[in-house]
Amino acid sequence: MSAPKTNLDKQKRRHWGPLTGIAVSLAVVAALFFGYLYYLADTETEQPVETLPETESEMPAEGMPATPLEPEMENQIQEVVPTPQD
Repeated sequence: MSAPKTNLDKQKRRHWGPLTGIAVSLAVVAALFFGYLYYLADTETEQPVETLPETESEMPAEGMPATPLEPEMENQIQEVVPTPQD
């Protein structure tokens, strides 16, 4: 079905406000989006690059921590030995 009374000039006058509001809101969203992209590109964090040891002798043994333990922590480590279940 079509609308019984169509007056295009009257409809243009009634809809200019909402259409303008939609266009302005889309422009604001686009500006915020591009501003966020600029912010992400501008605030690059400097993270130290971890280098690998050059020889195998510098690599820790398997099962050993990569960094040495502090002396007070060595006493706190306990080896867990499984007990047989009955």
